[in-house]
Amino acid sequence: MEEIPNKIKNLMGITAEVNLLQEDGTDYIEIIVLPYSVPISLRGRYYYRSGSVKHELTGAALNEFLLKRAGHTWDDVIDTRATFDDIDERTIKIFLRKAEEAGRLPDIDGLSTSELLGKLRLAKNGQLKRAAIVLFGKDPDTFLLSSQSDTCRSVFSSRFY
Repeated sequence: MEEIPNKIKNLMGITAEVNLLQEDGTDYIEIIVLPYSVPISLRGRYYYRSGSVKHELTGAALNEFLLKRAGHTWDDVIDTRATFDDIDERTIKIFLRKAEEAGRLPDIDGLSTSELLGKLRLAKNGQLKRAAIVLFGKDPDTFLLSSQSDTCRSVFSSRFY
């Protein structure tokens, strides 16, 4: 009876209540697990329940879940394939002009593109985040699916202007 909750905790990282019950002279084990709002990992695979059906998380859904679990969002991920040569300086100048017109321009005098994007939290340790590619990339579709970059541009633009 002590082993079962420990095995559940070790395998799945969740807490279960285990009770030994008896009915009509027959012993049985009752295992109670409260609902979890996040998918549960079992042997490196993640599962979630929808109604009475168990589903395995794979592909993009698993990627999103793992990012959220690590405290990140899709746009906050560094894309190691991108370099500052992939950034369109003209687009940055337009952004800076509009930010200045809106009165939302941070102190940027004398900053390089790398430093500016770092200050805007669009780059980290000299590497570009996906958000920088979406906002200022010469060809964001090289790094992202076309539909992703179109959707993200409108979301990010509203955040900065």
